Amino acid sequence: MCFAASNLSAEPLAKEVCDRLLKKGLLNANPAYVHKVREAELAEIFEEANLDGRTLPLIGGEQKAGSALAECDSRRGLRMA
Repeated sequence: MCFAASNLSAEPLAKEVCDRLLKKGLLNANPAYVHKVREAELAEIFEEANLDGRTLPLIGGEQKAGSALAECDSRRGLRMA
């Protein structure tokens, strides 16, 4: 996953991820609040996992990024689907 601006903070990064999921049909557009709730949840997770536009390319690939997110989720009692 390559992002247009590598200086994205967690919130704009979460928005871009949600927009891409929406485009691929992996996130429902309606009701609209679902998109905003998911975006806020992802931003919070990204912040806790120290993931942003600068660290994402340096983290060492999707597998390591997934591990960082899974670790954060396990601390929060959640599971990435």
